[in-house]
Formats: sequence, C-alpha cells, structure tokens
Amino acid sequence: MMPKRSKPKWILVTTAALLYASASFACPGDCNGSGTVTAADITRMVALILLCDGEPGGCSALPRPCASGDVNGSGRIDVGDLLQVIDQVLVYPLGCPAPPTPASSLTPTTSPTRTAAATATHTEVPPPTPTLQPSPTSLPPTATPTSSPSPSPTPTLAPAVCGNGVVEPPETCDDGNLVTNPPADSCPEDCTILTCTPSGTRAEVAVNFSSPRGLTSIAVLVEYPDGVVQIPGTGDDAGVATRVTNRPSGFLANIFDFDFALRVALAGTRNITGTQLFRIQFDVCRNAAAPPATAYRCRVLEANDTNLQPVSGVTCTVTIP
Repeated sequence: MMPKRSKPKWILVTTAALLYASASFACPGDCNGSGTVTAADITRMVALILLCDGEPGGCSALPRPCASGDVNGSGRIDVGDLLQVIDQVLVYPLGCPAPPTPASSLTPTTSPTRTAAATATHTEVPPPTPTLQPSPTSLPPTATPTSSPSPSPTPTLAPAVCGNGVVEPPETCDDGNLVTNPPADSCPEDCTILTCTPSGTRAEVAVNFSSPRGLTSIAVLVEYPDGVVQIPGTGDDAGVATRVTNRPSGFLANIFDFDFALRVALAGTRNITGTQLFRIQFDVCRNAAAPPATAYRCRVLEANDTNLQPVSGVTCTVTIP
C-alpha cells in the first residue's frame, strides 16, 4: 500500500459571491436576467471578450450587453470575470450563489421581576457540653501498607469513519459524504487519495466527445486512478494547465485538478471541430504501469450548442492515442 496524502478541500470564495451579497442581489454572469447562469450566458461573455474587445456594452457583432458579467467591477468583461462565472456554474445548482438571508428582528424580552425572599428568624442554640475522654496510656504502632503499582490502561483508538466530515487516520480527506462527485465533492467515496512518486515515465490519454449537434462550450470531468498516475500540482496551479494539451484553438479553458479527477471547461464562439477535446499527460507513479483506458472515467457536466441552448445526450470517452 502506498503512503497517503491529505488533499486540501476546494473552497470557492469568489468576488462574484461577495457582489451577489450586495444590495442589488444580481446574479453574477446572468446576462439574460433569467435568474440562473447557464452556458448560454457564458457564451455571450466569451463573445464579448473575443468579438467586442472586452466592452460590456457589446458591439455590432453582439449588441446585447452583459452588465452582470462585470464581476470584478473593472468596467469591462475580461477573462477573470469569465473564469469566476464558470466556477459558479460548476458549483451551484442554478449557477448563482444563494441570496443572503435577511437578519430577523430581535424582540426584546422583559426581565422577570425579582421578589425579595423573607428574612428567616435566627434562634440562638447553646453549644453542646464537651465530654471529657480519658487519655490513652499507649498506642500500638501502625503498620504502613505496601502498595503495588497498578498497570496503566492502553487506550484503544476508535476506527476511522469515512463520511463523518472528520479526517481520521488512515483517511487523507473527508468531505462528509460517501460519494465521488466533484466538483461538488473534493474527496472520493473511500476518503483516501494515494500519493505518487513519479517514475519518470508519462502516460498520455485523449478525451473525446460525441454530440447530436455542434457545441460552443462544454465542461467534462475525467477521473483517473490516483496512486497509479498523477498530474503535478493541484487545483488551478499553473503546472496543471500545461498537462492539458491539444485543446481547440480560440477556446478559453478553465482547468482544475482534484488529485483524483480533472475538470476541464471549454468555451468559445464557434463549433468545436472533430471529436477530440484535448489530451492529458500524466506522470506514471513508481512501481506502477501505465493504466489502460478503462481505468479512466469521463462524464459531461454541461454542454451548449451554437444557439446558446443546453444540449442533452453529449458523452465523452478516454482513449489511448
């Protein structure tokens, strides 16, 4: 069994969530005012960045604005705004943080009236008359008992309980449930993420997709066998993105590594051509062999067509090129 490592939980605290808690309660990135953020809103933001030179008011190519997409308040729609909105879509069910709950009014309560207790009458009691005892002539010596040391009990450690939200050895993470469902979950169902010492060998896989019609945006999740292969770094480290290659030209990418699964979101203003989305270069762990394609699992988190509408029936697969 390989050693294990702790995996930091992915905690999303974005400027978008802070702005949403302001007085306007506007959902960041909700371009069409529907109360949700979908891939259609993201595609509009991409078009504003690529076709309209970042101007939130739009241009002749896309006259519709997206004021709520200016998440960082810079007066422009930029890549930083887009990546924060994409993270929202992948974390919150409707793409928006929950609106703040107004504080309830506190009703003052009156303090109960304190009633003074009646004073008790004190009666003097005469002290008892002491009884004289005869003095003992002599006392026999008292033997000192010999005490034997008691053995210290050995504490018994309770077994780890996966899914209780507490990291207990040999667990390396515990997000409070027994499911593997990133990005909602940052820990696998067995509460264990295995470490990896790179062997110097790499394993490359191709991620492909199938769709009933053209797509301008897609987000996929690729689960990989931790302890057998790994991607250097974690989360959105700069080194993580360098291992995702052959991405479609002209598409913005948001990449995040959970140390057991990789999430990649792509967004553009035209159809994705071909059937390959990208390739991933993993490090093969020491004393392990490059795993087959069946060791990886891929699923589509969201997909959007050229008419800015969600597309169902989109699938993805992992192959060895």
